[in-house]
Amino acid sequence: MIGRNQQMHAYKQTVASLLEGVAMMESGQYSVTFYFWRRLDGRKHPADATNMQKATEDALQEVLFKNDRDIRDIRSVVVEQSAETKPLVLLRIGMWHGYDPMEIPLEYLQEALRDEEETVSQENVWPPRA
Repeated sequence: MIGRNQQMHAYKQTVASLLEGVAMMESGQYSVTFYFWRRLDGRKHPADATNMQKATEDALQEVLFKNDRDIRDIRSVVVEQSAETKPLVLLRIGMWHGYDPMEIPLEYLQEALRDEEETVSQENVWPPRA
């Protein structure tokens, strides 16, 4: 039998309690950036941005937004991790206004689109099949 991760559950509870009274975002699609400062407290390895991002994203579901599937753009920055770091998480959350084509250098986008035309079409399946 597999139970819930108690540390993750405590983190989610803490995030929810810190945001108690904050109004839920209006319905729509969101752009989210997390900034993390993390104290290591004798841990052997620093945490990676992906795990910190997902834990925080899950903790915000039903607190700031209804469903994390409504996040269209999500990013994380690990600002600092050390034994001396003061723990902090800053959030920048706004409405998603669409893809910005200036985000990808034009030569890379053109190359990717050219390569797409030269490849055989494959079914888009998630998760990928082995």
